[in-house]
Amino acid sequence: MAFTVAKMLKLAVFCNSKVLAGNKGVNRIVTGVTILESTDFNTCRMKNEIVLTSTFFLRLFEKSGVNYIVECQQRMASGICIKPNIADTGFPEDIVNAAERLRFPIIVLTPNVDLQQVISAITYETLRRDGYDIHLSFEENFFQELIVSDKDRDSIIKRGAMIGLGKDELLCALLIQPSDVGIAKDVCDFCLCKWERKCYTLTKNGRVMVALRLTIAEDNKDFVLEIAKTLLKKLEAAMAPNKFRIGIGRNYKEPAQFNKSFFEACNALSVSQLNRSRDPVSHFTDLGIFRILFDYKNREELFQLYRETVGTIIEYDQKNETEYLNTIRTYLNQKCSVNNTAKKLFVHYNTINYRINKIKSLFGIDLDNEEDRMNLYVGIKTADCYDLNKLI
Repeated sequence: MAFTVAKMLKLAVFCNSKVLAGNKGVNRIVTGVTILESTDFNTCRMKNEIVLTSTFFLRLFEKSGVNYIVECQQRMASGICIKPNIADTGFPEDIVNAAERLRFPIIVLTPNVDLQQVISAITYETLRRDGYDIHLSFEENFFQELIVSDKDRDSIIKRGAMIGLGKDELLCALLIQPSDVGIAKDVCDFCLCKWERKCYTLTKNGRVMVALRLTIAEDNKDFVLEIAKTLLKKLEAAMAPNKFRIGIGRNYKEPAQFNKSFFEACNALSVSQLNRSRDPVSHFTDLGIFRILFDYKNREELFQLYRETVGTIIEYDQKNETEYLNTIRTYLNQKCSVNNTAKKLFVHYNTINYRINKIKSLFGIDLDNEEDRMNLYVGIKTADCYDLNKLI
């Protein structure tokens, strides 16, 4: 039986949520959920999926002049769920009118809802209602359920044994993003039939998950990186002119832990895409502070910190045609050297000192204070991580 927006709204996690607009579209089919965490719609696949975002990003769209409801509708999304801030007072009239006209549901969540619970509830319910996908192999169904559902360890061990996985099997997740999402199935076939490594594959929304089987002797990050880079070269040679990016999670000893590796690979791939990294292969352990920035549990606090630091400075710079944020960014990159900052910005030494004093008086930020510098660093990295610099 089809899972629709109307049925989704009956889930416990949507208690006290409300349909702000587009109520006539609640019979749209829902097959999954996607996170809107960038103003670049070209990186999003939304067909038959619920779009999950926060009012923080929606305010960025307002500044850019993009009608995100129209963009989501054009990509055949099922609806949009918005997590508001407690202080939010409403939504722009043109957005609400567009949703009504297009019969595109806007669902406003409660401010204290956990976004990860929303994602898990929708994903689990689509699997539960549809049962196993008859078009997928037993192995693919096993890994799909392993990623999104909360099965007990004994059940996972028993079912894993049916596809040849030991209870202490060492697994690592690779997530492959081809430049042409239409070749995802071909990538799966290549990994299974033309690659010398033992693995399992699963494809969804144009991405390919590879569950890589490792021996104890291969339990090494550098070894896995080399495997991924070799696979990348083979894929690009076999499927030219397509290009690929690969995100890698950590190795985990037993199938029950594989979902951790998968979500780490997702984070590694997302950071690589948003930062437009020159290296197409990214490992989760190399993300540094981005490992924290991409944790859903931290996002609201991160956005609040961004608003209190970098966001405030950006607004001032835009209104007054100043360059305080660029000065701060350069100052931090130059290890807090006034002399080097002045050289980089082609201004006088005293100009930088003047700006540093103005930053303190205008924003209450003391660049001599380690904690203030740390807050600014995190705020700037949040802007970089979530592609907010387009609007700066």
